[in-house]
Amino acid sequence: MEDLLLLGGVVAFWYLLNRYILPKMGIQT
Repeated sequence: MEDLLLLGGVVAFWYLLNRYILPKMGIQT
C-alpha cells in the first residue's frame, strides 16, 4: 500500500512538473 502511495506521489509530482514548472522555465513538453 505504501508503495502504491509513493508511486502516486511520484506520478503527481511528475505531472505537475511537466504541466507547470517546465513551461514557466520556457521548456515546452
